[in-house]
Amino acid sequence: MTEYPKIISEIDALVHSAVDSINQYEPLELLRYAFGAFASKALGKVSEYEWSNDDSSYIYTLEYIQSVIASSGPEVLQYRDISPDDFEAIRNTIKQIYQKSALDFQMASTAKRNLETDDSSLDKSYEELYVLSQMYWIRVRNSRFSVHHKPFLETILRPHDSVLKELWNLDSNDISKQIESILISLRSGLINAAIEIREIQTQSTAEIPSYIITEDELQVYINKKIDSLGLRDKLNSAFEKFFGDALFDIQKITNIPPSMLEAFSWSQGENADFLAEGLYKGWPLRILPVKQRPFLKINGHFYCHDGDWLVESIYRLIQKKIIELKPSYKQIWADRQKEVTEEFPLNLFKSLLPGATILKSIHYQWPPTASPSKNWCETDGIVIYDDHLFVIEVKAGAFTYSSPASDFEAHLNSITALIQKPYNQAKRLFEYLSTAPTVPLYSEDANGEKVKCFEISLDKFRIKSSIGITLDHFTHIASNIEAYNINETQSTGIPFWSLAISDLMVFKDLFTSPHQFLHFIEIRTKAIINKTFKMADEVDHVGMYFKVGDYTQLANTPIGQHTGLYSEGYSQTIDEYFYNKLLDESFPIPKTSIHNGISKLVTLLENNKNPSQCHLSSILLSLHPQLQIELIRIIEELSSPSIVSKKPKSVSFRTDPPVTIFVSTPHFHWSDSEIRKQTISAMLITSKPYRIAVHIISDAGGRILSLDDTIYRRDQLQPTEIEYYKESSNRLSLKRLIKGKEDYKRGKIPRNDPCPCGSGLKYKKCCL
Repeated sequence: MTEYPKIISEIDALVHSAVDSINQYEPLELLRYAFGAFASKALGKVSEYEWSNDDSSYIYTLEYIQSVIASSGPEVLQYRDISPDDFEAIRNTIKQIYQKSALDFQMASTAKRNLETDDSSLDKSYEELYVLSQMYWIRVRNSRFSVHHKPFLETILRPHDSVLKELWNLDSNDISKQIESILISLRSGLINAAIEIREIQTQSTAEIPSYIITEDELQVYINKKIDSLGLRDKLNSAFEKFFGDALFDIQKITNIPPSMLEAFSWSQGENADFLAEGLYKGWPLRILPVKQRPFLKINGHFYCHDGDWLVESIYRLIQKKIIELKPSYKQIWADRQKEVTEEFPLNLFKSLLPGATILKSIHYQWPPTASPSKNWCETDGIVIYDDHLFVIEVKAGAFTYSSPASDFEAHLNSITALIQKPYNQAKRLFEYLSTAPTVPLYSEDANGEKVKCFEISLDKFRIKSSIGITLDHFTHIASNIEAYNINETQSTGIPFWSLAISDLMVFKDLFTSPHQFLHFIEIRTKAIINKTFKMADEVDHVGMYFKVGDYTQLANTPIGQHTGLYSEGYSQTIDEYFYNKLLDESFPIPKTSIHNGISKLVTLLENNKNPSQCHLSSILLSLHPQLQIELIRIIEELSSPSIVSKKPKSVSFRTDPPVTIFVSTPHFHWSDSEIRKQTISAMLITSKPYRIAVHIISDAGGRILSLDDTIYRRDQLQPTEIEYYKESSNRLSLKRLIKGKEDYKRGKIPRNDPCPCGSGLKYKKCCL
């Protein structure tokens, strides 16, 4: 119990020391120093996993200094000159504030509540959630990739162009460009300025006359050369960026009007909450002023030193200011925001799944009774592609600004509103879809009348997903959805998860193959059901998929069974791609673990457009890497031009479902009847309800021209057909058994090995 007040006193003392130290220095000089230190640590880093805890303290130092400047006015008449040691002392103090707030205080407060509460009545899951939320609040910053900032902001602001023009004479394109200019200045301004200085130096010293002897003569010559080349203004600008504050001076970077800058800026000491007396005074558990407004107004100029909080807050700031200036626009904003946030993700699905059936704003009646209380319900979107069904529910509400430390219930309610409500809506629709073999869906005409527009049969879909999509990026929370007591696997058995629109933008850039995207979705839904996987965010899921394919198979490994942690480092390849894409739009997409030959087969399946093609693609993509290599080797062997004199063999794989492959060449073509006979014969050996026949046609050079597949189901065969094919099935089984015995040394098959007849049973329970 004594540890709790001790930790509070320690953090309070650190806060007092940090605030006192920060106020000793001229704000712009200190910020310039902090930004330079942060930039030097960021140089060359392309992934969050390259940041150590000590490196991250430079990020926290920059945001904390800004917050203190916004919360405390100048109280000294004479500022001190800052030295490297002075800055290091400030940084180490702020580092301790963050570490103790995120770790020591959380452990002490949990221990305190354990002592004060009977152990049997302590809700440990609630306690874990309380601590987790505070750690997220302190440590997690914007994680949207830089390449997506401009298209995201431009798209969601576009419906409001008229009011933006009216208030600030800027439209969505203008604003997104201005914000991008600030981000570019912060991201690469220092390096670009250094390059410009070096280039001017090179040009001005290219041909130094031999009569130049002294340093003074050289300097006079260089200055004259710079002037004669017309480089003086360029040099002054580069020096101002590198040594001054031009990189951060928003009015030098953009043409954002002062009235808009005023709304998004703190003057020195203007914020009255962060350093107000009371619990958590000056702690990062309070709302940092820089999270609320990303700009500082110092000496009549507007500055931005932190791009992350700029992109995190700008949309909501614009929304808040427009409604404040024009209250009559509040409902218009809400309506247009709802429309664009529902349309945006569906357009991304359209890009990911060309040719998909996309239904927007679909209505249905629930509950499905004749009762007068039956109401019309709406779902935001339905996406259908082959045997995949997505139910999309979009929430445009804002992620909470309530700190979990000061108002945990408000914080929790905000999060659950963005996750629980879409979950409930999707669950309700799937319950409706389950009421009959085929159910009607309705759209709304211009008069508001409901018109039947589609019929849907739930049983036709192999993969069913329900996704809640948010406007704000908070997937560090959504990826740990189970911690928020939301049952992510519905009573209908349909997995649910939450995505941000920015996550879909990531998917769109990474997946050029619709079938591979759907295979990722299939694996992702399996990961939801399997509680082993605890990721930092959606990019970790994608990174793991690109690295190992079906990563859910890792759940059966010892590390998966004991730790359940796989996230660290798997997104690094994805981070590197988007970092390089920012510099070069043509930078190649990272390769998956899928064999190139399998990818070519999947492309052929995508071009077929036949029903259930995704299922076969899923089987091929889910094969173990070694089995993928073996499959391609067999296909190449069967389609080899050297096989001209004899009938090629079919090859069966014990996948789930089982697959039999037939390869036709110019010298031999499998007939439909022969494919049917061999596939059904192989199916009858096993207890499996169906088998897929894959027919590949290659040219004389062994190049695959086309691929087709047919599903043969046991329950669709007549008794006479089963009897007819039983004889050939028995012959095939015996042939396999003889071959299997020949393959084993001395013809002895181990009792626990799979029976070579192909039944899927162990040898001791089959043909022993």
